[in-house]
Amino acid sequence: MPICEEPQALRLLEIARTIWHDAGEVTKKSLAERLGMSVSSISRLTDELERMGVIVAVGTHPSSGGRRPAVLGINASLGYTIGLDIGGANTRGIAADLNHQLSSTIRMPTAQALESSDNLLNLERMVRRVINAGALDPHLLHAIGVAISGVIDTNAGICRFCPNIRGFIDLPVRHYLQDRFGVPVIVDDSVRAAAVAEYKFGLAKDMPNFLRVAVGIGIGAAIMLDGQIYRGVDGTAGELGHIQVREDGERCNCGNRGCLEVLASGPAIVRRAQQSMAEGIQTSLETLVKRGQKLTVEAIAQAARQGDKMAFYIMNRTGEYLGIAIATALNLLGVQDVIIGGGVSQAGPILLDAIERTIRFRVMPALAPKVRVHATALDDLAAARGAAWLAAEQLFLPQALAQGHSILDIAGRIQPARNTHHLPQPIQGA
Repeated sequence: MPICEEPQALRLLEIARTIWHDAGEVTKKSLAERLGMSVSSISRLTDELERMGVIVAVGTHPSSGGRRPAVLGINASLGYTIGLDIGGANTRGIAADLNHQLSSTIRMPTAQALESSDNLLNLERMVRRVINAGALDPHLLHAIGVAISGVIDTNAGICRFCPNIRGFIDLPVRHYLQDRFGVPVIVDDSVRAAAVAEYKFGLAKDMPNFLRVAVGIGIGAAIMLDGQIYRGVDGTAGELGHIQVREDGERCNCGNRGCLEVLASGPAIVRRAQQSMAEGIQTSLETLVKRGQKLTVEAIAQAARQGDKMAFYIMNRTGEYLGIAIATALNLLGVQDVIIGGGVSQAGPILLDAIERTIRFRVMPALAPKVRVHATALDDLAAARGAAWLAAEQLFLPQALAQGHSILDIAGRIQPARNTHHLPQPIQGA
């Protein structure tokens, strides 16, 4: 039975959300300071959350004198959320407990299907594979996040269009998975989900404003402003890959010519190398091809680092194309930090130096000295982790109380012996 949206429930939920948000760092004193409440009031409320089974002590902080203060965390035994990242080539899935610790991971090629019904069924199977991989209790799954490399209407939970995956057109992801699993589902773009992971677990912990660019089979960007993802109208913000950087360029799958994606994505890098070799330009990569090995971005980047002139030119030119588009975005947003992710981000300093050099040359003079370009420190599970975090967030929002999906409701269902589905009388003076 859902807990009523009364001040006491909202107050408990706010405290639980703060503890969840900064897992492993929260004490009663820091809670009181952050929420503007007395330590005694916070103590009474956190004691109630402990009685309900929502939070537990997960460690201690060093003491400045006296007893070491307890560090509070969400009760990990309450369950987990699942995050999926559906890319053009690969799909990744993770399960994370409510303190952000991973309990299951899978990686596999992205299943391609022409029919929407088959694509939805594949998503359902992915969720079940994550559960099975960790031998997890399916009844303790509380929310699902799905990140897809495409145009996503997060409000509607629909993938409107995915240029690199067949059949992902107006796909009702949220409706389908909520019907199958009976838990809240959030759907977002893969780059935005990765930016959330970057902000929570990566280089951007102290960067409330940054641009995260993913360069792989496609190219996309996520905009973080004041610690919040900017999605734009119907989820269309961040389509960096479709900024035109060359008027006489090849035709892109969006219909325009000279888009960044058709010039600087992983397939574009490989295609340019193949074209150069076909034109007879000498390169050490010929030996690799003659051996029957696959030409990859990694191989081209390695050849560039070893002094191959053709490979160096391709990687340097790719960085320049990326820098042109990113500089346009920075001039518009006034953001100074750029984090490069995706498979191509591992190409090394030749690419990153060309990006940063081109940005500094093209942005407004006042911004140029402040620009910083970073390669992500997160692995390929970043978007899946971000999706799981966004899913867990749904359990701590005020509307979750009315829907019966809040963390307070979950504790009440899982630990009925503690009589946790009834709220205590309001605490006076809290």
